[in-house]
Amino acid sequence: MHTFSEQEQACAVRIWREECYRYEELEAATSQILKAKSFKPWLKMVRSATFKSTAQVAKKMNIPKAEYYRLEKTEVSEDISLRRLRQCAEALDCELIYFMRPAQGQNFSHLILQAIMPEALKVKAPQFSWTRINRLADRLVQLTHDPRFRQAQGWCRNVAGEGHAVTNMLRRIRI
Repeated sequence: MHTFSEQEQACAVRIWREECYRYEELEAATSQILKAKSFKPWLKMVRSATFKSTAQVAKKMNIPKAEYYRLEKTEVSEDISLRRLRQCAEALDCELIYFMRPAQGQNFSHLILQAIMPEALKVKAPQFSWTRINRLADRLVQLTHDPRFRQAQGWCRNVAGEGHAVTNMLRRIRI
């Protein structure tokens, strides 16, 4: 196995992100909330924080107070639908933002890189730095889109939207 410096690996990862991993917006949004705590129940907390009573929110939703109270309870038991949660958010003068984040506390790209980097580091590369970096970046791209590697990782065969970047990158792979 050839040894790549941390700086070479970081450069190769930057190239991989620019040319292959097309989820910058998701990465940016995820970075902002990775360390945030998940609060439950949101409905009751937001209603209290906005100094609104159950009666006020229910009136805005055109439902009985008891029904709104049940909605707060169904949120706690995780039985509330997204549609109803969105309606509650609107009645609270809020916007519902539905979001998922990796449970490991890392960006999605880090999870992918943990799977592909060990194999990519096995690539043979000459001593010249930029050639080494390009070879490593190319190998990262190749592994990202290799059907056998994806299957071994338990990933889907191809992700929507990947194809356009892949075609150009695979043309330049020299490995």
